Amino acid sequence: MMPNNARSLLFHIIYTPNTVRTLLPFVETLLRWSDCAYCLVSNGCDDEEMSLLRTRCAGEPRLRWRSLPWPRKVEHGQALNFLFAASNEPSFCFMDSDILATGDFMAELLPAMSGAAGLFSAWPITIKAEERMLSDACSFIGGRHSHTADGRCLGGSYFAIYERAALACALAQAPDGFNRGYWAQLPRRMRQFLRKIGQERRFYDTGRVLNLFLQQQGGALRVHDCAALLHLGSYSIYAGSAQRTVPRWRRLAQAVLRRVRNQLNGQTYRDAVLHQVAQDPVQRSVDQRRARLAGYFARLAAALAAGEDLPEPVELQDAELDDNVKRATAILAMAQSQRQEAEKLP
Repeated sequence: MMPNNARSLLFHIIYTPNTVRTLLPFVETLLRWSDCAYCLVSNGCDDEEMSLLRTRCAGEPRLRWRSLPWPRKVEHGQALNFLFAASNEPSFCFMDSDILATGDFMAELLPAMSGAAGLFSAWPITIKAEERMLSDACSFIGGRHSHTADGRCLGGSYFAIYERAALACALAQAPDGFNRGYWAQLPRRMRQFLRKIGQERRFYDTGRVLNLFLQQQGGALRVHDCAALLHLGSYSIYAGSAQRTVPRWRRLAQAVLRRVRNQLNGQTYRDAVLHQVAQDPVQRSVDQRRARLAGYFARLAAALAAGEDLPEPVELQDAELDDNVKRATAILAMAQSQRQEAEKLP
């Protein structure tokens, strides 16, 4: 049964390497505009970043922190599988680390949760509304897809609230859980199920196969776009792109070992599928604009932090997307101003 108040919800927020310092301030907006609790999760972050997470959680009753048990960053689905198994709250909730709140978002989402086994929100501003529909001809279910052409809800992995009991039942049928699905590597029983419901695809992004099983078992899934949540969708990618310097000989040795390992564990096939997905015209357009906006928001963040003149907003020659960029720019500027004013207080 879904909760009827926000205080019973614990959201997991997963941070990947080189993102904590940049994205941690977004948590302030979530605390300000909700009564929810938040678990800040390190996924492969270094000691300095984990220290930042621990320090921020200290003394704040609605914050806690956790480090995943692997020494390096793992895929989002693997992280979610672990967090579900390691928690016991009646609802399992998570959101991306580059989401911030601009108002009381749970006041809007709570009514939408009634009777639902899963509720999803916060699609990135880099994705147009029309790009969220999965056409029958599309060979994959990507992160951007929220529903099929005939209205079937696919859920999402940006912001989610699941009823634990319903999710546990689905996991019994889909033991890979939130992991990505690749058609040739799916168990035969799972391929039969997906064919039966008309969802035979080359690739299934994080949680999509699980969501299809959950619906088949009678669980209602809903997407509710919440105006009080802003998801940049490209910020974390840019912030996490910094690479440490590695000697050339070591890079070459690692490349050879990786090539052999990938042939043995099936990663070569998975990489080929992802390459095919990236060639889809709509997906290519989404990826290209995401890269442009990542650089813009990074420059904007640096200018705000330094008190310098703000860069000119990126113009994508699309009314919907350009409005999103302008709104995000204004919100980030306001959030920075509020943080600076709060720091001046005794």
